[in-house]
Amino acid sequence: MAALVGMLTAGLGCSGDLPDVSDVEKLRVLAVCADPPELSDPGESTLRALVAGETGDVVYHWELCLLGGDPTMGFECRDEDARIDLGSAVEPTVPIPDLDPILAAAEAAGYTIDIEDGVDVQVKVTVTDGSDIRAEAIKQLRISRKSDQNSNPALTGLDVDGVDWPADQGIVVRLGQEVTLLPHADEARLQRYDDQGVEVQEEALYSWFAETGSFQKDRSSGEFPDNTWVAPTRDELDDRVPPFEIGLWLVLRDRRGGCDWTQRRIRVVEGLPQAGAPAP
Repeated sequence: MAALVGMLTAGLGCSGDLPDVSDVEKLRVLAVCADPPELSDPGESTLRALVAGETGDVVYHWELCLLGGDPTMGFECRDEDARIDLGSAVEPTVPIPDLDPILAAAEAAGYTIDIEDGVDVQVKVTVTDGSDIRAEAIKQLRISRKSDQNSNPALTGLDVDGVDWPADQGIVVRLGQEVTLLPHADEARLQRYDDQGVEVQEEALYSWFAETGSFQKDRSSGEFPDNTWVAPTRDELDDRVPPFEIGLWLVLRDRRGGCDWTQRRIRVVEGLPQAGAPAP
């Protein structure tokens, strides 16, 4: 239904060693959310991108394709007349016109599209940070004329070792320390919907990211939303010298194009008298 394809492009070739999906070692787009994620035509939706690993000021460029293909194949527009430049705003508004003329042209070209059930249009964001690296992501935005359109889920909190971890507070961990993370989503925002004649409820899917250290799993969901993050050991450090701060990001998706996210700061030190203590 909705997909995000993240791609890293360096100025000089690419490496054969792919990093762990949870690692944020350089500029990345971790998620793109649309509000609303599903809408009728004509209408508007606001976009925002979760960018991490930047080394300078982030510059955005957004494009919309009203007749896109498979997002796993990149940003492919079937008709250049359906391509719209959305500019360089941090959170642009996507204008969706009346699609009837475009759908008629598509059908004349041999494509069968059912707007009543819904179609996906593609949005691409490209970000740079002043280095020789750029990051791109493709988001599918659902356009339908259904009465029960999807809305975004919502993260309501994150616990660390059984204690609430407010978004505006960091924590301190020692080298090699393990912490247990438990996300919370607003159950009322996980909608019920018709899936081929069967009423089902959305399931929260969590994706985890951090600048260093390691997660027990890259994604968690369902009855087991918790995860474990392990701080790096001294042998795993590159050029970092404790104490240092890192970022941790959590993205919530509902598998139907809706998403939300949150982020936290962690201070890594040599030793710690009390595990999980608030950062100074």
